[in-house]
Amino acid sequence: MKKDSFVYYRSFWDAIQTRPDNERLALYDAILLYAFDGKQGELQGVESSIFTLIKPQIDANLYRDWE
Repeated sequence: MKKDSFVYYRSFWDAIQTRPDNERLALYDAILLYAFDGKQGELQGVESSIFTLIKPQIDANLYRDWE
């Protein structure tokens, strides 16, 4: 099911702001792709680690919205 919105936390912003521009863009794209379409993009290194930490919170919020 495609979603039209999701919760974005300050802690996501804080973690992503420490990364260079190209990594931030990759993370933003990956987060939005996952939150809106349920698809996972390809990430490497630190971006993959940050996404791994954010993904469960997106899942929890989306699941709560579906109930």
